[in-house]
Amino acid sequence: MKAADSDQTYLATLQALLAGHSKVDTSFSIEKDLFLYKNRWYIPKDESLRGTIMEAEHDSKIAGHYGTYKTVGRVRAHFYWPKMDEKITEYVRSCDVSQRNKVIRHNKYGLLEPLEVPMCNGGTL
Repeated sequence: MKAADSDQTYLATLQALLAGHSKVDTSFSIEKDLFLYKNRWYIPKDESLRGTIMEAEHDSKIAGHYGTYKTVGRVRAHFYWPKMDEKITEYVRSCDVSQRNKVIRHNKYGLLEPLEVPMCNGGTL
């Protein structure tokens, strides 16, 4: 995998796990040739690969352009990478379709009312 070959942190952790070093976090594991973190696929540092995952979990017809929390939950269910929540939040906020179709959660603004004239020393300014 080309993405894994360019991520030094990914490679170092994987090699330490394969070598059986005791300093490796027990959350990392390998099952069926997949490098996992807490039973989720650990994604190497490759912005196009991570972007493809976020696009599939947010933009697809099945995903339905859900908000940040649901998109984070969908991605978290199967994948992991460092600072994942921040990247997903940034991705959802940059989604034009989501921003245009966002539900307004406040009451309609009321009518404008004129401001009172300030009083100074019993008279007007």
